[in-house]
Amino acid sequence: MANANRAIHPKTANRGGITFSTAAIEVPEGTPGTPGTLSTKAQRQSYIDRVRNYIPVEVIAFFIFANSLVDRENLSSDDVKMTTAIVAVATVVIGLFATFVYVKMAADQAGNQAWKVHAAMAAVAYCIWVYALDAKVFALIGTNIQDTALSGLLLASFTLFSGLIVPTQKPKEAPAEG
Repeated sequence: MANANRAIHPKTANRGGITFSTAAIEVPEGTPGTPGTLSTKAQRQSYIDRVRNYIPVEVIAFFIFANSLVDRENLSSDDVKMTTAIVAVATVVIGLFATFVYVKMAADQAGNQAWKVHAAMAAVAYCIWVYALDAKVFALIGTNIQDTALSGLLLASFTLFSGLIVPTQKPKEAPAEG
């Protein structure tokens, strides 16, 4: 059963940071933001769930819409309209900011403290999608760096390998008795 929450749940390990795994991660029963309960004492967050959660689709949808508002012809001419330039830059910057806000909100909803790896992965995914979707801000800076083959390779590579990255957290210590 796929985890409906958009937060990436950490694996408990004796060291912090990240680990690489295709295995499903146990999500303790009763974790805020997890749907229903399974017949076992834990739910699982699979490799595919992590891939899906690392890609900030709602923010990418915003970028696609806002990027379409910018007229490329106005950006490549010598007489660039200031508002067009502002919209082109703001589209990328607002999307990147929204990615961090979105990930933090999902982590807070799930009661998940290990959100920084998720935020970094989502930011990388957003930047790859901005490049792949040919952000019009590139025309503003006077370069045409978008390459279809490279953007396709980046998208495929991120999709293939991102699910292997699992944030870790140290196990919670039992309270001292006495």
